[in-house]
Amino acid sequence: MYKFPERMKAFSKRDEERLIEAGREYYATAFPNPERVGCPDAATMQALVGRQVDGAEQERIDSHMMQCSPCFNDYVRLREARERSVRTRKVAAIAAVIALVVGCWIALRYLRERGKVGQPNTVARNSVAYEADLLDLRNKAARRGAEANGSEAAAVLRPAPLDLTIYLPTGSEPGEYEVQVTQGPGEPLLKAQGQASLRDHIAVLEVKLDLERLRPGSYLFWIRQGSSSWSYYAVLLQARH
Repeated sequence: MYKFPERMKAFSKRDEERLIEAGREYYATAFPNPERVGCPDAATMQALVGRQVDGAEQERIDSHMMQCSPCFNDYVRLREARERSVRTRKVAAIAAVIALVVGCWIALRYLRERGKVGQPNTVARNSVAYEADLLDLRNKAARRGAEANGSEAAAVLRPAPLDLTIYLPTGSEPGEYEVQVTQGPGEPLLKAQGQASLRDHIAVLEVKLDLERLRPGSYLFWIRQGSSSWSYYAVLLQARH
């Protein structure tokens, strides 16, 4: 019996990229699933992109994605966002090394010329590296004005600098949106703006929020389009383990 070479038993990263590119156009539209029947939640998709699910669960989700265009598109989008985040961290690390080397060289040259011993110049801090994450508000009940959030479970986010992809509530229109994070009804702790666009009939907004500046705990996530009234949602910043 013919045996496949060892290198063909599993896809390499390059093989995976080629398959995604070849299948993107077909799977992006071939299997609409507007009701999102059987779709994994946002946290599971994020774990799949980070290769943090076991083999059986991965096979189940892979099989589902081959029959669900929205999930396939979610996976591709999150994977691309994760790769951008990795590239950003690598560039930031290289920039920090270069800044350190140049700073030391300037300091040593100055000391040699002056013949004095002093403290070297402080090297510029590394730029913030944002991590990709997803906030799905399609099935969350929006609150307005002084309404209470009731017993609905809070959306969970990480206290980190996030490159946040937000699935806006069903029926949302594309356009300019504002985002704020507060603790109760107080002043905004964080603000951001972004342009929402339609993707697979879903209004998708992308913003950057440095949630690392906040302590883990309960917050309110406010959002509005243009001059319309604010809607808000309960959000839980979960401590890193």
